[in-house]
Amino acid sequence: MLVRHWMSSKFALLPIETSLPDALRFLNTKGINLVGVLRAGHIAGAVTRAEIYEVLESGDPMTLLSRRTLASVVPPSATVVSADDPVDRAARFIFERGLPAVPVIQKDLMVGIITPPDICRAFCEMLGSRAPDAPLLMTLTTSRDTDLLQEIGRRSRGCSIQSLLAYPTSSKEWQVMLRMRSESAPVAATPTGLEKCA
Repeated sequence: MLVRHWMSSKFALLPIETSLPDALRFLNTKGINLVGVLRAGHIAGAVTRAEIYEVLESGDPMTLLSRRTLASVVPPSATVVSADDPVDRAARFIFERGLPAVPVIQKDLMVGIITPPDICRAFCEMLGSRAPDAPLLMTLTTSRDTDLLQEIGRRSRGCSIQSLLAYPTSSKEWQVMLRMRSESAPVAATPTGLEKCA
C-alpha cells in the first residue's frame, strides 16, 4: 500500500518569505488548514493554521507588526514522505509527531499531502471492511514458530481470502485477521458458514 494511492493531490504552496499574517489570510480565504512551504523552490515542510495562530498569539504584541515569516514556523528539517513510501511510514510520522498531515514528495517536488482520514481509509480498505463480497471474518492466533502461510491455508480451506492482516503480538504470537468469501456458501454467509471455513 503506497502513499501515492491514498494521498490527496489538492494542496497549496507558499514561499517561505510569506509573512505570517499573509499566510493566515491565505489559509482562511482558501478554507484550508495546511500549506506547503517552499524554500528556494524546494519543499521545506508544511505549516498548519494552528501553528501560525500559536506564534501570532505567543504574547509578543509586536508579532503582527514585525512581519515574521513562515521561516519562523517551519522546522529546520522537513517531515515528508515519498509518493512510493508505504502508508505506514506516513502513519508513524502522524502518530509520533502529532502532525495533521504529511507532505508527499516525488523528485523533490511536492505532489500531495496525506492526512489521518486518508490513512484510516487505506487501512479500512486493507482490512477489507469495505468489501461487500467478503462477509466472513476469521481471526487466528498462532505461535511465531508456526509456518504462518501454511497455518492460514489449513484454517481457511474452502474459502477465498479477500484480505489478510498479520502482525506479531507482545506475547510472541502471530495475530491474523482474514476476510473471506466462502466458495461453498452464499455471499450473505452466516456464522455457520464461518465454522465451515475455520
